[in-house]
Amino acid sequence: MTSPSLKMPPGIKAPSGFGYRPIQRLGEGGYATVWLAWREGPLGFHLPVALKLLKAEHASDQAARRRFFSEARILSTLSHPNIIRVIDAGEHEGCPYYAMEFIRGTSLRGLLKRHRMLPLDVCLRIGVLVGSAIHSAHRAVDHDGRPLRLIHRDLNPDNIMIGPHGQVKVIDFGIATSTIGPRDTSVRAVKANPMYMAPEQALGLEADERTDVYCLGLTLYEIITGKAPLEAPDATDAERIELAREPAIVAPSRLRPAIPTELDRAIVRALKRRPQSRYNDMAAFVRALHSCLMTVNPSLMSDSMDLLLVNVRLPAIPAPGEGTAVALPPDSADSQDVEEDDPTLVYIPPDEDEQTVIREPILPSEPSA
Repeated sequence: MTSPSLKMPPGIKAPSGFGYRPIQRLGEGGYATVWLAWREGPLGFHLPVALKLLKAEHASDQAARRRFFSEARILSTLSHPNIIRVIDAGEHEGCPYYAMEFIRGTSLRGLLKRHRMLPLDVCLRIGVLVGSAIHSAHRAVDHDGRPLRLIHRDLNPDNIMIGPHGQVKVIDFGIATSTIGPRDTSVRAVKANPMYMAPEQALGLEADERTDVYCLGLTLYEIITGKAPLEAPDATDAERIELAREPAIVAPSRLRPAIPTELDRAIVRALKRRPQSRYNDMAAFVRALHSCLMTVNPSLMSDSMDLLLVNVRLPAIPAPGEGTAVALPPDSADSQDVEEDDPTLVYIPPDEDEQTVIREPILPSEPSA
């Protein structure tokens, strides 16, 4: 990897002392880029990772650096099978970085692009797993045992990954609030998507656990009905924020009549405008979703079953000896095309030549109360 200001020509490898061999750009946000890279070690050790790098224009900004490393610190304190895992963090030749586990899959947004709506049992299973992960984050403590008071604040289909064996992972804690994060937010080029903002966020009020309940409710509404409840394709961000302040959301059963009454009520309650009218915490919402799941498909949480989630086409990962290590940061002309409005940072676009059926054993334990 090179310093932020230096662009090496194609074919010249990054310095071996770095330990990471970037192969392909996966995504880009407002202040960072993420690469598929090989973590290289002795005796042929290679591990594919998602390598997140602070952009060159922010590399000398101390507030941006604090925000960047606070996300890595937050992830280092979280231990849950449905939250992306951080592996390493550091700085090389003036460029801050951290490495995460690599998920060879697609975002939930990617699934919605292929299928307008998903089966109810699949939607509920995703809701239970994501909700359980966020509840775990809400109850997390730092390495000294002090509560983190962590709020994700940006739950949406772009920030939920689906892996090749049906793994569900919450990613991108870049605007999460916690006791270990910096208080200054002026450097945040990436803010919550207005289409997935809770009213209190749109009003500039403090977020709490019920904010994440609302955001998960919006996400479930979309994958269940095929329509984002705050969707306004031609609106400006300012207009979308205004819409989020005073949401007018119809019950999901109006769009998908087959939805059970219990699920309809659960989603409606999660999307109440006033936080005090929603579920008190994520655990209560997860229990309601789990109850709905057992009604829709009682055998789905059994250890003896695999869940056929959805067909996803996946590209091959270049072998360690294949391809050419690239210079960092990249020239835009040589970079993989990434949609600017898709903040998914560990997403690999579909390869038309390969198709994989996603399966995963169901979690053996029920969500914690």
